[in-house]
Amino acid sequence: MNIIGNITSGIIAAVVSAIVSYWIFKRQQFNDTITKERLNFIKDWRECAACFCGLLALKNESFKVDEFEGHKLEYYYYKLLLMCNSTNPESYVDIEVVKQLNLLYQAKGKVSNEQFEKFVALMQANLAIEWKGTNLESRKGQLSEKEKEKLRLDSFECYKKWENGK
Repeated sequence: MNIIGNITSGIIAAVVSAIVSYWIFKRQQFNDTITKERLNFIKDWRECAACFCGLLALKNESFKVDEFEGHKLEYYYYKLLLMCNSTNPESYVDIEVVKQLNLLYQAKGKVSNEQFEKFVALMQANLAIEWKGTNLESRKGQLSEKEKEKLRLDSFECYKKWENGK
């Protein structure tokens, strides 16, 4: 009987170990995929914002440049708008980004340095949220709503302090 008990417990241990290993592998695979996609989003967000600002600055200087890398100002404007979640009340950073985008787009050709600085600072705050969230999620997995809110609040407060100090 002792041999059968040892074999049975060995099989059970092997099956449990295989299940746990598979679960860990799948969780890591999920985290890696999410992290990669978030990093791509951050990169795309930064490049799109830079192109949008660049085209606005060229319009300020009365250059006859209507596009960058084959895209017009409108492309970057609408792409940035679509990257925001301004219909969600707790996405106050995105709501502020949409307000700034609208102001800048309406003022094209007459955007002040102060407006550019404010928009860039806001974009950096938004990117900081994404970057910190990506770092945390890559280490510990999906964040709770409370943790996400803390990230948003911390970055937005830093932005507001900067804005009020100007």
